[in-house]
Amino acid sequence: SVAGIFLFIALFVSLLFSMTSLKNAKENDYRGSAMVLERISSQIASLYEQMDVAATSITKNSTLRGTVLNLNIRDSQLTQQQMMEELEKTRTIQKTLINMMFSPIISNVLLYNRNLDYFYYTGLYLHDEGLLKRALSSDRSFEQLMETRYDQLYLGPHLSPWSGDDKVVLSDITTTQDTLVEIQVPYAHLDSICRQESFGDEKEIVILDSACRQIYPYEEAVTVLPPETIDHIVAQFRDGVADFYSDEYAYYGSSILNNRFHVLLVSNQSTLAQYRKQNATNTILAVILILPPYNPPRRISKRAVFHTYCPEP
Repeated sequence: SVAGIFLFIALFVSLLFSMTSLKNAKENDYRGSAMVLERISSQIASLYEQMDVAATSITKNSTLRGTVLNLNIRDSQLTQQQMMEELEKTRTIQKTLINMMFSPIISNVLLYNRNLDYFYYTGLYLHDEGLLKRALSSDRSFEQLMETRYDQLYLGPHLSPWSGDDKVVLSDITTTQDTLVEIQVPYAHLDSICRQESFGDEKEIVILDSACRQIYPYEEAVTVLPPETIDHIVAQFRDGVADFYSDEYAYYGSSILNNRFHVLLVSNQSTLAQYRKQNATNTILAVILILPPYNPPRRISKRAVFHTYCPEP
């Protein structure tokens, strides 16, 4: 009985210790993931804010605003003198755009107006003028900007419509004098922020747009969890579940840039859960093994032995 009571107490204490360890591990994972998510979200927001600063610097430039205004009211038929003036305007625009290439992350600064069919840029060389014309005629950035309630249009990773190759970029688009200003940054800058060596095969960053559509990784599947699990996570987040933890998976989410992007840190918990269960099992086995051996008391035989003493006469 004493051994049974001791065994029960030992098992209870070991189980309590295991449950406490699991709880602490969960809390540590939550705090650590929340800190990592906050840091990465801040870096992504800073990336777009740098583009925002460049775009604002252009739209607030008084010389450029006056030049663009004159450009927008020009006549279709130009005299020789007007053509020279147009050339001078072009030089002014190009000089202003070049001055905005102050950030080493910016690859292109573009200024264009679809309705008036003009396009200026500085940065990476765009060689296909036919492509530029076609992309300009079909561009809907102005309409998209008007459909939002913001002054800036932030685009996640996408193929640049102006280059004609597989160049994936991020864009910040704003408007001045009915003319669009677009700042482009290579996708590699976002990718370098989101891929952390400490994640290994257990964690990964997923970015959603305002409609909860996956925009990062760009045209790649998330590798740490099956596609159906990722779909379930997105559905949960869309329903307002900002973070979730289970033995199968976990995720932690935050919104940046006025809810225009949602950053999720997803984790595969199956390996960690298996490791925790194994630790709990090992703890219980260790308790059982260190118990003293049970030696049952020797039983007294119920069969009585009688010795008869007969004195001699």
